[in-house]
Amino acid sequence: MKARLNLATAPVEGNRRFAVGAATAAVVAARNRLRDPVFIGLGALVVACLALVAALVATRKGAPVLPPIQFIVTTLDSTKPVASFPWPAAISPDGGTVVYSVAQKTASLYALRTGELVPRPVLGTANAYQPYFSPDGRWLAFEMGSKEWKARLDGSAPVAITDAGGANGGTWTTGNEIVLGSQGTFTGLSRVSAAGGTAVALTRPDTAKGERNHLWPLATPDGKAIVFVIWKGSLANAQLAVASLGDGKYAGLGIEGIRPLAVLDGMLVYVKADGSVMAVRLDVAGKRVRGVPIPVHDPIAVVSGLNGNSEIYVSQGGAMVTSVGGSSGRLAWLTRAGHATVITPAPAEYALARLSPDERRIAVLMNENRQSDVWIYDLGGGTMSRLTTVGTVTSVDWTPDGSRVVYTAAVQGGNDAFLQVASGGVPPERLGEVPYAMVGATMASNGKSLLFDVSPQSFWQLAWASRDSSQVIHTYLAAAANFHAATFSPDGKWVALVSDESGQDEVYVRSFPDPSVKMQISAAGGEEPTWSRDGHRLYYVTGTTLLAARITTAPALTLAGRDTVLPNLQQPAFADVYFYAGYQVSRDASRFLTALPDQNDYRLVVAPNWITELRRKVAEAGGQK
Repeated sequence: MKARLNLATAPVEGNRRFAVGAATAAVVAARNRLRDPVFIGLGALVVACLALVAALVATRKGAPVLPPIQFIVTTLDSTKPVASFPWPAAISPDGGTVVYSVAQKTASLYALRTGELVPRPVLGTANAYQPYFSPDGRWLAFEMGSKEWKARLDGSAPVAITDAGGANGGTWTTGNEIVLGSQGTFTGLSRVSAAGGTAVALTRPDTAKGERNHLWPLATPDGKAIVFVIWKGSLANAQLAVASLGDGKYAGLGIEGIRPLAVLDGMLVYVKADGSVMAVRLDVAGKRVRGVPIPVHDPIAVVSGLNGNSEIYVSQGGAMVTSVGGSSGRLAWLTRAGHATVITPAPAEYALARLSPDERRIAVLMNENRQSDVWIYDLGGGTMSRLTTVGTVTSVDWTPDGSRVVYTAAVQGGNDAFLQVASGGVPPERLGEVPYAMVGATMASNGKSLLFDVSPQSFWQLAWASRDSSQVIHTYLAAAANFHAATFSPDGKWVALVSDESGQDEVYVRSFPDPSVKMQISAAGGEEPTWSRDGHRLYYVTGTTLLAARITTAPALTLAGRDTVLPNLQQPAFADVYFYAGYQVSRDASRFLTALPDQNDYRLVVAPNWITELRRKVAEAGGQK
């Protein structure tokens, strides 16, 4: 994500979820609306339009210049798109096939093709993310379960290509190679035959110049070079570069950019940190750009807490997919019998909600106008007040005494954790700063230890710090797997977390601060762990079921059994639940705080012949020669 978006998966330097995807975790910015998209409400009309445009695109050379066409795809609820990561969907080079994630608890990829009235599932893609096409459009590549896969859209089973899982981009070259962004042991780009094999390094970051990772590879049409992003720790200082596929030597292009999208008619199309979509003429052989970059599309949503997740995808043939809308919900109490009592009457785009220790207030992340901040809701007075104004908050939690909140945010080019008095009025205290992605922080019940969700390489790891010396960050768990959604037990001696070390997400409990004692809690997949207030039960989600594991920690860590709490748990109306639980348990365990969906108008906007719009923009700018 699992594939709920951005927060997708491992971001910087392991771009997972949010996601939605995604990512992140982590928080997905509100989707920016395009100007006047044509709305097509019937699936048959969508397919007819796709068929017409695909035919026109196929005969583009020598044909009259066609006006750009864009439309919104609508589907049945069972095949409704969900915000994915690190881009909203993929579209084939000829603009005739769109592949996206469906709105289900376990996301799978679906394909809407020319000549078909309804989308079809891409078999074997549960929890797949980061789809992209081969140059001829016959194959779809994607990441799933820490591997890179490929599949035909004819119902045949996917084929594994190589170990992967960074969600930092991938591209399929005309030479039939796959080039991946930073992942596994590779901080630079890596390459592998599309037929399968072991990936080898293509580039290596120049650490002397502050380079940490190489991300978002994009193959040039001639198959001789790769455009990519040099990552130095933040969106603000990310830069574009080009590398030779022959020897891996690369050079910076001298322009800021967080993701290259396509090279069309010699123009490099890319996204900037503020969501601007730009184009500039690219001299591949000279490894430089010519002319001045020009805007070629309305700004799109960018996930501020990650390293390039954004709501746009452009194919090698010039087709484009973006998105509009989002999801909203209402905070509510949910009883064990499944009855809901709404807390907040007005819907909002919530990203995370946390109940204060005295159960009188709720700290909640809300997205507004592509900004995410902490708000405090007073349950007694029914008032909602804004606490932060940075616009890039990715997590929030209460201190044990309920007087302050801990939150993480990307500010001034860094990724920091802060401590803020819940009533506001005083500046926040900076707890810890890292030069890589950090999307979550939580404090132990004794107030002396902090846990962080970080990604210094290509996987999500867990780090910790003492409250007395929070600037000294220690590794808690790091391996060739993702560790996330960590939460302290009430006594602070144990940590519940989610890991995909077995090949799928499972819930574990490990000792703290030494994680050597370990026990698996879930049996058939698990996520979103949350402790009961007495520490005797650990709640978690499997599919659409909320379970409670009965646990004893003395004299030894023991799993006594599992009980079903809610057999049909409704998906919470949060942007992403990869890095935290989408619910919280009341002190007496009689009810659960969550966000019930109110409206989900997230939709894909398809422009099968967007290249005509690019050509018009370039011509108006004098050709950018």
